[in-house]
Amino acid sequence: MGNEEQARKPLAGDRKSRLMEIIRCKENEIPDGCSPLTHVQVVARREGDVLLVLDKTRHTWELPGGIIEGDESPRDCIIREFTEETGQDPWYLEFVGVFCLEFRQGSRVEYGALFESKFADLRLFVPSIEIAKLEVWNPAKKLEGIDPIDRELALFVLKS
Repeated sequence: MGNEEQARKPLAGDRKSRLMEIIRCKENEIPDGCSPLTHVQVVARREGDVLLVLDKTRHTWELPGGIIEGDESPRDCIIREFTEETGQDPWYLEFVGVFCLEFRQGSRVEYGALFESKFADLRLFVPSIEIAKLEVWNPAKKLEGIDPIDRELALFVLKS
């Protein structure tokens, strides 16, 4: 296997999308070629645990996040998405970096912003049209139905 093939090996993924790279950077220093940012994800953590949401459509456990709308900044988007999906208010919101997703074997590449947040006690969660429930997940334990890309993003943040 050549160096180029090794560099293209995905970190995680499935038939539809693959996580190709996670790049740690500052919010105001996005590397060339990693824009536009189209979506955001947040790893909300409490010590070694991570807050996940159960998506009603995909039936998967995922990190809170979503699509950046219009002129919205990635930071504004993650605050909106986190609040909409979890019913919680984010605190200690820190930009971690960007990640690259490849869709359908190279037909499309998109970049997302990765944030870290913390949580303590959770307020009462009310299911929405999009999210069925919340889960406080400890990566040392197996969780059926977790999105493999979101799992890899969570582990990246927890290890740093």
